[in-house]
Amino acid sequence: MIRPLRQSLLPFKCEMMDRDDTLTGFGGLPLLHEMMLALELPRFVRRTLKLKGKGWEEWRLLEALIVMTVAGGEHMGDIAMLKSDGAYHRLIGNEGMPGPKAVERFLKRFHDQALVDERPLFPRSWVPKETKALQSLGKIDRHIARKLIERSGLATVTIENDATVVTSHKDGALATYKGGVGYLPVIGTIAELGIVIADEFRDGNVAPAHDVLGFFKRCFSVIPKGMHHIRTRLDGAYYDHDLIDFLGREKISFTITGEKRAGILDWIERIPDQEWKPLTKITEQGSVPTGREWTEIDWVSANGSQEQMRDRTYRYLVTRKTADQWELFQEEAAGEVVRKERYELIVTNMKWEGDRLIRWHHERGGTIEHVNKQIKSDLAGGTLPCAEFGANAAWWRIQCIAQNLVQALQLHALPEELSTCRLKKLRLWLFCIAGRVIKTGRQIIIKLRHGHPSFEIYRDARRLIANMAGT
Repeated sequence: MIRPLRQSLLPFKCEMMDRDDTLTGFGGLPLLHEMMLALELPRFVRRTLKLKGKGWEEWRLLEALIVMTVAGGEHMGDIAMLKSDGAYHRLIGNEGMPGPKAVERFLKRFHDQALVDERPLFPRSWVPKETKALQSLGKIDRHIARKLIERSGLATVTIENDATVVTSHKDGALATYKGGVGYLPVIGTIAELGIVIADEFRDGNVAPAHDVLGFFKRCFSVIPKGMHHIRTRLDGAYYDHDLIDFLGREKISFTITGEKRAGILDWIERIPDQEWKPLTKITEQGSVPTGREWTEIDWVSANGSQEQMRDRTYRYLVTRKTADQWELFQEEAAGEVVRKERYELIVTNMKWEGDRLIRWHHERGGTIEHVNKQIKSDLAGGTLPCAEFGANAAWWRIQCIAQNLVQALQLHALPEELSTCRLKKLRLWLFCIAGRVIKTGRQIIIKLRHGHPSFEIYRDARRLIANMAGT
């Protein structure tokens, strides 16, 4: 006996409904549009970003790309989901939205092949000049960042810089230091706010240590004048004498992962065991051991004139694996590599207690790396759209702008339980909720289902954003 094919497991059918422009699956995305208005973004973009070309205006194209990636889109074609949602367009007051082809043409206007062709034969590690269009996009990101710093009321901010690998098999992708091919963009962030203050898109073969002073100056220039105290914590790529001199002149407090050269390692290994102290971490159960010990030394950087060397006497905090852990590790490795793996150096000009400074320095892994992860995974920074370098650079910078707008919502408009969550939770709770859009008289209303858990959050967020616009 032949059994009939089952068409479904659950007891319902799937059918296409008649055309209905009252239903939307993106009922919460207007919050993002309202945040853009509160930050005066449309007016600033229209004044700043002017590209040659016909069709959609630059602001509408940029707006569409931002909301598409926040809603979960990763490719240019994903904008079709928003374009087909007529009720969503009514909510935001737009008559339509650009399609994938318009978005592609927009991104490619940021590319200038003549600038890429200036690449020297040797060395190949090189960053092309940014086009005027890309520079304008950077001004937009800095505009948002400055406003958020000013509104935060912080007296102290912490700058963090880091490069991240974006794996890609586009024609122009080059080998990265972590293996494979792709690109190696670098970002600068404010740790307390989780916002991007500067970025630079780079080929995969460009070392993270490339022009660290120049990039840090770009980050520093975004900080509003009058900020009482600026700090930074950086990894080993930023162990650069010129950068350290700049931080000293600008009175910026810093911790930087130090370079483990043979001379300083010899010095460290002569430190008596009684001078090493256990390094602990703070948990809900109190202080617990980390399996490492720490001590402090004074070390003079032997580079430059004698006067410069005297000015470069900084605190060096050293940590090492404890003896028990070290014996286990030594079974798997040998030689100079083993010695380097045992120790970690942090150079600083700060006066805090050593163990507190070490813990604070290590916290950067939970701040800037979280921002990189959000841009690459939760947004669309990890999926580059084109073979053209300038188009990919614009795409990455747009993800940084989207990151800042999402952070603006979390910092200023959402309750505590949503203020630090991942973007995927915001999509479930806010951005991608269903609603019915109706018009009564001259008023447009979105109706959520009865008892929707996000109703109060949504209504309060709109009120808070409106208050931001009036300040």
